[in-house]
This record gives sequence, structure tokens and C-alpha cells, in this order.
Amino acid sequence: MQISRARSLRKSLRKQHVSEEERMVEHQQSFAYSKEQWLTEGTGLFALKQYEKALAAYEQASQLDPTDALVHEYKGNALSGLKRHEEALAAYEQAIQLDPTSVVASTGKSNALSELERYEEALAAYEQAIQLDPTYALAYANKGSTLSRLERYEEALAAYEQAMQLDPTSVGASAGKSYALSELKRYEEALAAYEQAIQLDPTYALVHEYKGNTLSRLKRYEEALAAYEQAMQLDPTSVGASAGKGYALSKLKRYEEALAAYEQAMQLDPSDALVHEYKGSTLDRLERYEEALAAYEQAIQLDPTYALAYANKGLVLSGLKRYEEALAAYEQAIQLDPTYARTYVYKARVLFQLRRYKEALGAVKQAYRQANQFGTLIDVNF
Repeated sequence: MQISRARSLRKSLRKQHVSEEERMVEHQQSFAYSKEQWLTEGTGLFALKQYEKALAAYEQASQLDPTDALVHEYKGNALSGLKRHEEALAAYEQAIQLDPTSVVASTGKSNALSELERYEEALAAYEQAIQLDPTYALAYANKGSTLSRLERYEEALAAYEQAMQLDPTSVGASAGKSYALSELKRYEEALAAYEQAIQLDPTYALVHEYKGNTLSRLKRYEEALAAYEQAMQLDPTSVGASAGKGYALSKLKRYEEALAAYEQAMQLDPSDALVHEYKGSTLDRLERYEEALAAYEQAIQLDPTYALAYANKGLVLSGLKRYEEALAAYEQAIQLDPTYARTYVYKARVLFQLRRYKEALGAVKQAYRQANQFGTLIDVNF
């Protein structure tokens, strides 16, 4: 009898335990998020740039309703924020498959293609987005960005202006317009456009940086320096602003300060070949030739196609009277960029030092040909 009672008690306890577990599941399910709640949470996290957490929220929404195009579109946005562009492209394409009329998903797809350097496909996708909604300013602005990457600046300018016509408050379009104008050497117009962009958003660091670049091209180095410093104040992680600051300081002959700025830029991104080349140029001006040579070597290691780094390396080697090595550096620079007239002049000077006068004369003639073709001035004095 006692054994029977014990078995009955254990059975009763097991039933009670199962019942408690069921009640806990029901309690948890009563607090489970709906698809809309996951989307709302993800959107809030995305706005805070917490892209991993936003993506996790969108994944939860997707599990609840995998046929909702908006969920896939939002997933694409989060993946783009994480720079996972292949996955973002797949998410946007899934959204478009579910809703072919989604202009936002079509624009997102275009952006992903552009980030993947599939520029012609990106432009086709932007055209599709614009056909879906000709009033969607962002599609025009992003189309302008892709055209700028292709160095098709006149077309880029037209796209940015269309975006601004549709949305005069678009700081991205205003900044892009400024950049295109600068690349077209319409510098004063570019500066006016940068000022307009800054009025729209004074906290947009990249606009201040690009303004600095344009001022540097105009040789207004004090103003450029102020623009770069403003950019760095807004975004202390900006490699471009730090490098630009170093360049302006170097042009102002504040070489030690320039080197400090380059060191800061290299701490932010040691893989930027341009910064190492700038550093080499400044070290050369300080007559610290071995250090300059090392900086140029580092730039070339990071970017073996960097013609100017080879040319400047040749100048340092020539100054050290290592003429054969200098000549090899100039040959490499010319192979990478046959249009740069000054490299032929540098080569001619080295050939003259090596008493290879006929070859030196040939290099001078080539320098003149390139200078005449591209409208540049050169000094061929030996």
C-alpha cells in the first residue's frame, strides 16, 4: 500500500510539473513579440546604428512572416550598415521579388551593387527605381554617387541637381554636387555648394573635409586647414581629414606638425597608401631622405599601382645619387602612368647624370609631348 501511494504521489507531482511548464510556456507566449513589434524594435536599433541587433530583430520578424517584402528590405538596410553587401543585395532582391513596386528596395539593391563595384548594374537598377517613382530624390542622389565613382562627373552633377530639385534639403545631394563641381575644376561653384550643404547640416564632417580638399586645390591652405580641423572635430576617426590637415600643414611649411597629422591618420588606417606618400614628401622636404624612402616604399607595398609614389621614390634615390635605382623607379612610374610629363623630366635628369645623353634627349621630347597633349607646364632645366 505504501509503495502504491508513493507511485501515485510521484505521478501526481509529474503531472503538476508538466502543468507548471505548460503554464510557463503560455505565459512566455503571451509576451511574445509580433512581427510589427520586431520591426519597430529593429528600426529603433538601426537608427542607433546597432546594426547587428537590428538585423537580429528583423530575422525574428522574417521567421514570423517570410513573405513580407518590407522585412527583407529592412534586413538589406541592416546588412548594408554592416557592409555585408552581397547579403544585402540578396535581401533587397528578395524584397523586390515579393514586391516589384518597392522603390526603396530597388534603390537599396542599386546601392549594394555600387558598393560591390558593379557600377553599370547599379545604374540600371537606379533607372528602374526612378521609373517606379520619378519623384524619389534619394535614387537620383545615389545615382550621382555611382556616376562620380565612374568619373562621369557631368552626368553625376545632373543627377545631383535633379535630386536637389526634388528635395532641396538633401545634404547628400548637395555634398555630391559640390564634389562633382570640384572634380570638374569649377572650384568656386563647388565652394558655394559646400556652404549650402553645411547650412543644411553643419555636423556633416565629410562636407567640411571635401571643402578642405577644394580649398587646397585653390592653394588656400589656411582656410583648408580650418576646414579639415572642423571635420576632425566632428569626426575624430576621419582618415581623409587628418591626411588633408597634414597636406595643408606641409604646404604651409609646418612640416613637423604635418608629420604628426600623418601619424594620426596612419593610426586610424595604416593601410592608406596616400598617407604614406604624403609623409614621404614631407620627410623629403625635411631632408630626411632615408625615412622618406621608407615611406614611399610602404606606400608602394600598400598600392603597387601608385605611380606618383614610384616617381617620388625616384626623386629621393636620385638625391642620394643612387641613379640606377632612381631610373628603375621612374620607368615603373611611367609604365603605370605614361601621361605624367614630369616623370619623363626626372628620368631625363638621371640619364644625363649617367651620361646617357641620347636617351636623356628622348625623355625630354617625350615630356614635351605629354605636356602639350595635357596642357601642363614643365621645367626641363638640368
